[in-house]
Amino acid sequence: TTHTETQTRTDNQTMHHVIDSLNKRPTAVRKDLVQLFQKVYEGFKRHDEGFKGHYQ
Repeated sequence: TTHTETQTRTDNQTMHHVIDSLNKRPTAVRKDLVQLFQKVYEGFKRHDEGFKGHYQ
């Protein structure tokens, strides 16, 4: 395998590990995290749209 393939496999395992540990946490914690991710994502989208609108 090439270095890139190995790296990708390692990254995937890391992601699975993170997701697994999140799934094992109490539901309340997971909900908070999901909401946090959504807020961050919405913030980025808004910022991105504002940025595009500013330079058109």
